[in-house]
Amino acid sequence: VGTATVEVVCPDIDLNAAIFDPEGKVAFARINTKDLIQGITDYEVLKDADRGIIDMSWDLSGEVLYAADLSDDFTSTLYPLDPATLELTEIGSDSQIAFLGMAPSTAMPAVSGNENETMLTIYGPYLLGIDVSTGTADTGSLVSVEEDIDGTNLIGIAHIEPFEYYDGALTGDAYFLVDDQSSVYYAMVYQYAGTPYTDVQKVGSFDAPVNADHYNSLYYDGENLFWSRFCYDTEVASLYMWADLWSEDDGSIYFLGDFAESVWPVGGLVRFEFTFLP
Repeated sequence: VGTATVEVVCPDIDLNAAIFDPEGKVAFARINTKDLIQGITDYEVLKDADRGIIDMSWDLSGEVLYAADLSDDFTSTLYPLDPATLELTEIGSDSQIAFLGMAPSTAMPAVSGNENETMLTIYGPYLLGIDVSTGTADTGSLVSVEEDIDGTNLIGIAHIEPFEYYDGALTGDAYFLVDDQSSVYYAMVYQYAGTPYTDVQKVGSFDAPVNADHYNSLYYDGENLFWSRFCYDTEVASLYMWADLWSEDDGSIYFLGDFAESVWPVGGLVRFEFTFLP
């Protein structure tokens, strides 16, 4: 189980995100953990998003970066995002829900019988597949973790790795999840003979509950877990890091700092290389 949150760390790590301002304008940006720790709350704007992007995630191949927006009617549209130019290509969506956190999925194509259902989204205490050819969430592949979590809603998901057993008959993925009580879980989401299963274990807590069901984001870089936190009652965006997760002492959880007052939610934590020069 994760250790208590402390404030003594100085990692120098670049991350990318979609950052909202108080008027709702969104920009793709680069943020640096060391800057934030040292009280430098500015960030590098890479390009205006022109859409309310709330989450971004690479697919399983690491070749396609997907982004999802949030509309006024609380539904989402799915886009492939070119990380070099930050150009969005609209796929669309017939979904009646919002994609409040995304991660790639190995299991869902076998569950739904749809080979294009290769992304997973969170919605309340549920996980369900997204057809990346149409941008539509499939309620038929919905899986509940309501009985496994401390909170009411999941507010972040990050992919760890895929797995398979029995010559591919059982396939799935390991994820980190965070809920609105800031509890963190190690979750296995898998299928066997087309039936979905989950195995969810609490592994720690950021000790910073929120009264929000979205506008939070989780990102795992292979060693560290990052959480961009946003709470309605304070309207403050913050960044946390769980470092050295796989060490014998379970690593340490750090509060890296608050963003400037001009920053509202920091969505879609991810890492990419932006190379476009105008």
